[in-house]
Amino acid sequence: MSMLGTAITTLAGAATLTTAIVTTDQAALRATPRDSGQQQAVLRQGEMVEIRGERMDYLQVYDHQRERAGFIRASQVRRTGLSPGEAPELLTVLGFVKDAPGQEALGMGLVAAWLKAAPP
Repeated sequence: MSMLGTAITTLAGAATLTTAIVTTDQAALRATPRDSGQQQAVLRQGEMVEIRGERMDYLQVYDHQRERAGFIRASQVRRTGLSPGEAPELLTVLGFVKDAPGQEALGMGLVAAWLKAAPP
């Protein structure tokens, strides 16, 4: 495959990635999809992770900031794509969160996601 073909494939894959924004503070990134699994990291509200799969009520994710894979409860995140079609929805959620006291970190995560999703 040519370098151009590889680049196009990589960009197409990046455009279809599904991300999740952590909505609860002190969310555990675990080694296995269960509460008894070893805790690998503690995620803060507003952090973004890449969704790579789903098992039971856990999402298999990859945290690029820590360069670590693991599992997080699906109820502790908000799933979102970073396509231009998702930008209006992210802006709507941001409008709700901006008036909620104590949700500043989540608001910053939503702004970062909106900036990635918004068309130029």
